[in-house]
Amino acid sequence: MITAAPSRPIGARSWNTSTSTATSQNTTTTPASTSTFTLSPTATGLSSGWVFVSTRLHPDPSSNSVTVYGVVVNNTASTQRINVISGMFYNALGQVVVNPAQTSGYWPVDELPPGGQVPFELIASGISDPASYILNVQAQTSTATPRTDFEFTRQGESIGDGLYCAQAAFRNSGADLISYLSIALVLYNNQNNVINLSEAFEPDMADVTGGQTLDMEVCADPLGLTVDHYEWRGWGR
Repeated sequence: MITAAPSRPIGARSWNTSTSTATSQNTTTTPASTSTFTLSPTATGLSSGWVFVSTRLHPDPSSNSVTVYGVVVNNTASTQRINVISGMFYNALGQVVVNPAQTSGYWPVDELPPGGQVPFELIASGISDPASYILNVQAQTSTATPRTDFEFTRQGESIGDGLYCAQAAFRNSGADLISYLSIALVLYNNQNNVINLSEAFEPDMADVTGGQTLDMEVCADPLGLTVDHYEWRGWGR
């Protein structure tokens, strides 16, 4: 079995902060006090654009910052490449206290097919108790459509050393991948909001050619919260 524990120290982050010019975008205004979403997209902007679901606010008063966890859905009609996920944060008077330049985000893959989903996290520095916030995606049309039709057979889970680990058998029953394979474990609470996501696990594609089954274990930090359920996400070409 291949084990993929976080490759960065717990609490540290590697960021995807491209500033490429975008050709499509969408925003979501969210009251911080009621930032509970389900996979049914409500109050999430234009139906033909991007949708944020399962969002959760995680404040850190010690560093005067807050992290938004969630899932972003490509609700457009074409494959899109995400350039930037950012946010604007407001206090109770409606004043901007954190602008997009003060936010940093991480997501495992950039390209998403129509209807595709990717978990993300977004850190805002300079506030730990926003009254509301706006999330934004800047993206552009791409021809590099990834596959997401992979099989994950659940085998079990375990908790140890402050990590929540899940074991699964991965199988690609379609054509062999030639460019990349990226897998993420996403943890959820009992309100279906994202607790945290793992670092992208990128196994050797030679291990999954010809319909081979790959036994693997991927871990994520539950951040001191109770994990109600989890899911596997996979993208590849």
